[in-house]
Amino acid sequence: MDAQWKTKWVEALRSGNYEQGKDSLREGDQFCCLGVLTDLVIKETADAEWRDGRPALEDALYGLGTLPEFVIEEVVLHQADPMIKGEHLSVWNDNHGATFEQIADLIEEGL
Repeated sequence: MDAQWKTKWVEALRSGNYEQGKDSLREGDQFCCLGVLTDLVIKETADAEWRDGRPALEDALYGLGTLPEFVIEEVVLHQADPMIKGEHLSVWNDNHGATFEQIADLIEEGL
């Protein structure tokens, strides 16, 4: 994973600016850990024209359970749902009840 994106992602997870949710990248104001990364990439890479049409496209993207292809390519990941310590990040988030702080620790250690 690109080191700068990793740092931004970990900082965002620890920032308190995102409310944790599960089962999709985003549901209302709640994000899973993968949704936080998707949100960062959208905010930092989308051009002005794309942002103008953002609500409908965001709804489609955030209904996903794994990272969209453009996020994977931007941050240089090899999986739509990275594995750390034998589990996908979505499983840590959705099934194991890991907090964003704990997931940030996992990302620092394992990606």
